Amino acid sequence: MDNISGLEPGAKVRWAMATEADVEVRGKVAVLSRDGRTLQMEISGVVDLDDWSVSDLGVPAAELDKPNPGSIMLTFTAVAPSDGKLDLRVRLTPETADPVPDDTWWAGFESRMLDTIVVAAP
Repeated sequence: MDNISGLEPGAKVRWAMATEADVEVRGKVAVLSRDGRTLQMEISGVVDLDDWSVSDLGVPAAELDKPNPGSIMLTFTAVAPSDGKLDLRVRLTPETADPVPDDTWWAGFESRMLDTIVVAAP
């Protein structure tokens, strides 16, 4: 959940998440699938917002962007109400039971996150 205040009425706020999973969008619900596991993501909250949008990160959006083949960006945009406060909620619900990932999975994840942070640094 993200609580944002002090926004100009009508300001647009974009929520985004990158993933390597396959994504099926069903309005305000997105189902992520990978390696036989699924995760349902649902947008909620009392705000004016769009449905999920998906863009391919393998094709850079701008000249300075680095391609990230096999990844997509999952986003939605919300509009600030007259009081300038937004409560954005994304509920994540696993649809399949799966054991906790082993150490090799986490090592790979940490490496990818470090690469992302280093690339994004000025």
